[in-house]
Amino acid sequence: MSKSITKTQTPSVHTMTTHRLNLAIKAALFGVAVLPLSVWAQENTQTDANSDAKDTKTPVVYLDAITVTAAPSAPVSRFDTDVTGLGKTVKTADTLAKEQVQGIRDLVRYETGVSVVEQGRGGSSGFAIHGVDKNRVGITVDGIAQIQSYKDESTKRAGAGSGAMNEIEIENIAAVAINKGGNALEAGSGALGGSVAFHTKDVSDVLKSGNNLGAQSKTTYNSKNDHFSQTLAAAGKTERVEAMVQYTYRKGKENKAHSDLNGINQSLYRLGAWQQKYDLRKPNELFAGTSYITESCLASDDPKSCVQYPYVYTKARPDGIGNRNFSELSDAEKAQYLASTHPHEVVSAKDYTGTYRLLPDPMDYRSDSYLARLNIKITPNLVSKLLLEDTKQTYNIRDMRHCSYHGARLGNDGKPANGGSIVLCDDYQEYLNANDASQASFRPGANDAPIPKLAYARSSVFNQEHGKTRYGLGFEFKPDTPWFKQAKLNLHQQNIQIINHDIKKSCSQYPKVDLNCGISEIGHYEYQNNYRYKEGRTSLTGKLDFNFDLLGQHDLTVLAGADKVKSQFRANNPRRTIIDTTQGDAIIDESTLTAQEQAKFKQSGAAWIVKNRLGRLEEKDACGNANECERAPIHGSNQYVGINNLYTPNDYVDLSFGGRLDKQRIHSTDSNIISKTYTNKSYNFGAAVHLTPDFSLLYKTAKGFRTPSFYELYNYNSTAAQHKNDPDVSFPKRAVDVKPETSNTNEYGFRYQHPWGDIEMSMFKSRYKDMLDKAIPNLTKAQQEYCKAHLDSNECVGNPPTPKTSDEVFANLYNATIKGVSVKGKLDLHAMTSKLPDGLEMTLGYGHTKLGKFDYIAPKDADGWYQARPAFWDAITPARYVVGLNYDHPSQVWGIGTTLTHSKQKDENELSALRIRNGKREIQTLTHTIPKAYTLLDMTGYYSPTESITARLGINNVLNTRYTTWEAARQLPSEAASSTQSTRYIAPGRSYFASLEMKF
Repeated sequence: MSKSITKTQTPSVHTMTTHRLNLAIKAALFGVAVLPLSVWAQENTQTDANSDAKDTKTPVVYLDAITVTAAPSAPVSRFDTDVTGLGKTVKTADTLAKEQVQGIRDLVRYETGVSVVEQGRGGSSGFAIHGVDKNRVGITVDGIAQIQSYKDESTKRAGAGSGAMNEIEIENIAAVAINKGGNALEAGSGALGGSVAFHTKDVSDVLKSGNNLGAQSKTTYNSKNDHFSQTLAAAGKTERVEAMVQYTYRKGKENKAHSDLNGINQSLYRLGAWQQKYDLRKPNELFAGTSYITESCLASDDPKSCVQYPYVYTKARPDGIGNRNFSELSDAEKAQYLASTHPHEVVSAKDYTGTYRLLPDPMDYRSDSYLARLNIKITPNLVSKLLLEDTKQTYNIRDMRHCSYHGARLGNDGKPANGGSIVLCDDYQEYLNANDASQASFRPGANDAPIPKLAYARSSVFNQEHGKTRYGLGFEFKPDTPWFKQAKLNLHQQNIQIINHDIKKSCSQYPKVDLNCGISEIGHYEYQNNYRYKEGRTSLTGKLDFNFDLLGQHDLTVLAGADKVKSQFRANNPRRTIIDTTQGDAIIDESTLTAQEQAKFKQSGAAWIVKNRLGRLEEKDACGNANECERAPIHGSNQYVGINNLYTPNDYVDLSFGGRLDKQRIHSTDSNIISKTYTNKSYNFGAAVHLTPDFSLLYKTAKGFRTPSFYELYNYNSTAAQHKNDPDVSFPKRAVDVKPETSNTNEYGFRYQHPWGDIEMSMFKSRYKDMLDKAIPNLTKAQQEYCKAHLDSNECVGNPPTPKTSDEVFANLYNATIKGVSVKGKLDLHAMTSKLPDGLEMTLGYGHTKLGKFDYIAPKDADGWYQARPAFWDAITPARYVVGLNYDHPSQVWGIGTTLTHSKQKDENELSALRIRNGKREIQTLTHTIPKAYTLLDMTGYYSPTESITARLGINNVLNTRYTTWEAARQLPSEAASSTQSTRYIAPGRSYFASLEMKF
């Protein structure tokens, strides 16, 4: 019997390293999972052994029961991962209630250096921190990454992706931690400029301390947007089981316009239609040669009454009357004369539709959120936790920039002009050309709309739906050993999707706009651009906390985790139109009529006979085929291990240091997407040196990273993808293999702590490397040589050849540095002087961020860039001061507070961007709209007549200041739904807030 011989291959260094990394991650997760079970088994064994000693006759003394209760502790603090606390703000549920937070915009209203990225359709696209935004600021809920900002531009028809990110229901949150600066150790990929970590409520957040049953109700109202919310919660517990359920309902509208804009009227000129019956140059002269009847009139007893005249488009100047005076015209002629010019309408700013609209778009908002928890105490030290969260939000917006009419041609003075170059209110689907002979005249029937596209009002709506469902299973183990604090293991399944419906419709008689009308008459239409972006994520995380003495005190945390995510994009663009089947073939030859019909026709005296209009429904999907509106899913997976240690060697120094290793894989069956594995290392280090008991020097450094988002992978991963349908396949293609973006943040500061308060000041610098953005590189040498030999190629443009717009790619385009200053303070004024009442305190805040350096990274295979238009400067937040003065009565029964916020004007140097056009660097202006500096005064107060009831009142913008935030103004040059008039983004004036909280 022969023996087979197998050659043994030595694994490569890369393979061995990857194998060891996988083993380390799996071992860490296995340890987190098994350790609580092994200790549980040990405890059960000890319990059985101890049960044998229960019969010993030891005297028993019964004492009165003492119940000790404590309020639930916050799940996070400023110093839980970093001894300095620099760049970190933690807000608990109590803080959120005091600040009257109803959403993420309120969350950062008084936070310096942080802002919300307005998406333009009611939603948002995440946060801006340290000069970066959207996918460059990590957002997590209980450690689970939320959906990415996604805006597809590569599919042929879909392009309307909104870029919105799912909103977090604030009433479900027990605490939120805002980290400024790279924070990959905690938040992983995406925490480039910072992170915002939300922590979900548990049963103890609903139950009053010491109670086994409890219920909560919270009702709020805000007048600035008619925002109403109602939260109901119930909870209960036994010795081994505790549970809670909570429901939050919200509804609201768009932010109200400032009172300065009330009562304003706006005017418009629209294209109309008039019946050209009389030749006004002669008295009562009919255009007999154009008169007509429809074939339905051939059955009429009086066909002469059916005679009609064509309708034509209105003009900038009235119909000519020759040498006649207006006073000489008959009433019918005067009516025709006046009807021949473009209608001029004056409407309220609220009802105006068009490019120059002054007020915000009307919006209806609704949110429904459910949260449920079930905690089961398996042993005194081991608890199993189940979680269910379901949130749905809808934003229904009517785009009032989209005219409900067809605009007339205007001259530079804004007045009608037949040769005017300005045409407002038309798009590619609805364009009307009054100078086109085929559209010059219309012959409707007696009951038909004269010119259908003018007869029916147009509307445009944006309906956006956010949906999130999360299921969680977790284990928490807290042993009775002093050195082992706890172990946690959590498994979550999360599905988030953003659905957009962009609908343009025309089916109600002008000027009435009916958003729910049906398509039934000639000229009616409905065009839709719909898309859905979905991410499904499965996440497994583990955490071990240790506390021990070894040359000082250590708080050591071991982290490990793995997750899988599936990204899906789908779009469809249905079109439904009622067309006139007789168009272009309307005239009936008299010879085809019967003798009786010919007699009727002659009796009418009309010059022509035309067919009755007959409508037909046309339906199609503008995508053409599935490949143009649907992308193959992208599958991603990530595994990580990490460690963080808070170390106190003595009374003078506190240190924190940690590291994390992430391994992320990207894979898709889409041939245009490069499958790749990214390995990233991140770290943090902090030091607090206590020079005196009151004064400390602080230093912190941390790294962040971001792997390419699904948006970047789907769109322009390789030039070859853009040329896949080009006939010339021999053209040398460029493949772009991008690197992850990285950041390094260094922050220096000091903290002065005293019984009367504390003051903290720091300076930071964040260095960003390999930042991704769209750009067009110059042709490679191989491409240049090819084009010299193939000047007639579809791939080659010009001589010498230049790149095509389809050569645009996502690439590591630039490096940048952001620097700034931060100041925080909290002063107990009563401790400073007893002349002031107990409970009076002052808070201080200041943040200033500015651009340090910026430069482009040269592409590897070409001599520079041909075109690059990064918008990096947009995300730098203007400097802001926040000063608060608050009084809480020592009884905690009532309190009042005032907050003064001053925002400086956006630095003009950050509004001029260094961009590249046609291979040359030039300074370009990002926007001509620069909001002025503004100062706001807010007032709040609360009253608690009992421990169970708290009423809160607030007045925002007490001084009724007229202002525009930079966050709103930066939508003007973006792809927001409406982006023309800056007045549309003026913030509301004085508004009022009220809430009633009950806890039993």
